[in-house]
Amino acid sequence: MDRYSTLAARELAKSGKSAGLNKMILNPAFTFFKMYFWQGAILDGYNGLVLSALYSFYTFAKYSKLREKDRLLL
Repeated sequence: MDRYSTLAARELAKSGKSAGLNKMILNPAFTFFKMYFWQGAILDGYNGLVLSALYSFYTFAKYSKLREKDRLLL
């Protein structure tokens, strides 16, 4: 997860994206909600819950690394 979140943050930075606190907080929450409820992970029980939480954390790590990269360039 560390490797792929770093790569995703680099790709977002290359495309000119930036990350504020709202993306670090709202995007992971939306990712969890979307995966768990809309995509039906709730039907998988515990495994769906864990997978949704991990993907949400991946989203947080990606935007956190992008924000850190943005702050270092200032």
